[in-house]
Amino acid sequence: MTSDDTTDSQQKSRADEREMPYSIVLLFRTFLPLSKHDLRSAAERGWRKSFDGAHDPMYFVHVSGEHAFVKAGSHVIKVLSISQPYLGNTEEIAEQLPQPEQKSAWKDHRAWVALDFWNLELPRADAYEMLSRLSLQLLSNRCCGVFLPKEEVFMPNDGNAEEGLELLLARSLF
Repeated sequence: MTSDDTTDSQQKSRADEREMPYSIVLLFRTFLPLSKHDLRSAAERGWRKSFDGAHDPMYFVHVSGEHAFVKAGSHVIKVLSISQPYLGNTEEIAEQLPQPEQKSAWKDHRAWVALDFWNLELPRADAYEMLSRLSLQLLSNRCCGVFLPKEEVFMPNDGNAEEGLELLLARSLF
């Protein structure tokens, strides 16, 4: 490989990374269909304000089929709820994880909810703060773990996930 090839490869990798949204993926033991009411309630708890669109037209929830959008001020979070394992074969993925708790949590999940933040210009800490506001409200005992795909971080829901999301909310993790 020439230095030109290496430079081209590094530039492409950086461009791909910039285009990948900041995301938080919640892995669940069972499918979690999210209604407009569920998302609106979660958003209202996370931001402590109405998301009905009437009090403030910049804060609302829109659901269309399996896609949902949470509009929080000038930001939009896309929410996708899927009834199959994230990234396919849970056994294969789990074997790549370093900690036994991570392996177990990954193997236990059968469905997932992805929260994608597409404002790529916003600093990382700000993006994760927005995502964690909603994620914390969706976290439950049905959740096996929390995955940050862009960071390649997986936190089992044994106390680590909630703690990690709280750190993201406080902008203390990144």
